[in-house]
Amino acid sequence: MTTSTEPAPDRTDVGRPGSGCAAFGLVLLELLALCGVALVWLGESFRLDTSRDEPDVRLDGYLGALALVFLVALVVALVAGWRGARAVVWSQLVMMTLLLAVIVAGGAAQRHEDERDHPAPGFTGMVGCRSGGGDSECAHTGR
Repeated sequence: MTTSTEPAPDRTDVGRPGSGCAAFGLVLLELLALCGVALVWLGESFRLDTSRDEPDVRLDGYLGALALVFLVALVVALVAGWRGARAVVWSQLVMMTLLLAVIVAGGAAQRHEDERDHPAPGFTGMVGCRSGGGDSECAHTGR
């Protein structure tokens, strides 16, 4: 038996062993969930028949699913921080930032769509025009 005079490597900064693999796996699962929600939304809003009206697909349910993924990432980050898995904590913080950005942008897009579909109460433009022609073809003029 030989003894080494080299000091043992300091592993206090590394975190828990295997946390890098766990961080990668969790990020992969969350990206799959994000892509799955996006694919379901695209499948719901995509239509080949252009003669029919545009489908009215609201983002609320899809944003709720992403908020659930965000909450799971938050819980995982808290547990990982408590257990000392720093790689998992940092990866979950990055994913929560991405998810929060997508949720905020989706909420803003849905709000903009809602405002576009329903004009403000003070709207005085031509409402009820039948063909887009002159004032004589509009329903509000009584002609």
